[in-house]
Amino acid sequence: MVADNKQSSLSSQVIAGLILAAILGAASFIPGAFKWILEIAADFYAHLRATSGLPNWSFYALALMSIHNVVYWIAHITKQRGPSVGAYKCDNFLGIKWRWSYFSGQITNLWAYCPQCDTMLVYEEVGSLYDPDRKTLLYCETCGCNRLDHQGDEDYLVQKIRRQIDRKIRTGEWADVVDRTT
Repeated sequence: MVADNKQSSLSSQVIAGLILAAILGAASFIPGAFKWILEIAADFYAHLRATSGLPNWSFYALALMSIHNVVYWIAHITKQRGPSVGAYKCDNFLGIKWRWSYFSGQITNLWAYCPQCDTMLVYEEVGSLYDPDRKTLLYCETCGCNRLDHQGDEDYLVQKIRRQIDRKIRTGEWADVVDRTT
C-alpha cells in the first residue's frame, strides 16, 4: 500500500554511492583524470575564497539553503488535494464500528467497537477448535448485550474485516467513507 520511505531512501543512497564508485573507477583508466579533477577542485576552492562584495562561498550557502524552500514549495503546489488513504481509519462492517491504524502501510490494531456506546467489544469463541459450528461472539460490557454472532474464530473474523478494508482501498470506496465522517 504505502511505500516505506526509509527503505527507498537508503536504497537510493546505496545506488548513488555505487554510481559514484563506478565513475571514479572509470576515471582511473583515463590518464591524467585525477590531476584534472584536483585542479578543478583547487580552482573552485580559490573561487570560494575570493570576494566580490561578500565572500563567494556565502552566495553558494544561500543558494543551498534556498533549494530546500524551492523543493518545499514545489511539493506543496503539486501535493494531492483531498484526503489520503491514511485518513481511512474507521468504517462499519457487519453492523459494527471497526477502527484501526497504520504502521509501515499495514493495517494494525484492528478491532470492533459498540455502535451504541462506542465501547471496545469483547470476544468469546463458542465451540471447540474442530467444530464446524464454531462461532465468535462480540459482546459490549457497557450495554450488556451481544453485538455480533459470527461463524468462525476471532482470527477469521478480523482477517475478514481486513480483507473488506483492503477491498475498499483498492476500489476507492474508502474516499466516500472518509467524506461522510469528516
